[in-house]
Amino acid sequence: MPPPPPATAPIYRYDVGLVGHIRARAGVLISPNTLVFAAGGLAFADIDTTELTGTTGWGGTALGGIRYGFTIGGGVEHAFSNRVSARLEYLYDDFGSKTYTHGTSTYSSSANAHIIRASLNFKFY
Repeated sequence: MPPPPPATAPIYRYDVGLVGHIRARAGVLISPNTLVFAAGGLAFADIDTTELTGTTGWGGTALGGIRYGFTIGGGVEHAFSNRVSARLEYLYDDFGSKTYTHGTSTYSSSANAHIIRASLNFKFY
């Protein structure tokens, strides 16, 4: 964890834990083995916020929890055989904004993410 800066105004640390999606995808075959697709659905993430207390370190109570939003994106998947395929995709997650009150501090935070992932898939049957 990096050392905190001097506290002249409230400073917050954001920790993102678990991120997940429940989504559907639909696409078009551009060749017998290649699918171009769009995807979208529900996104969720465990996002905690800790307020800096004093000038000696991070302290205070972590606020937050599971936040819900949406995910949208697309990609391409290619089948090399009946059992092996590869996929490249992009997802944009938006978890909206949330207002917190902690002691005398009230603040609002918004969270979003840009995700690029690649996968190599094997079917074992």
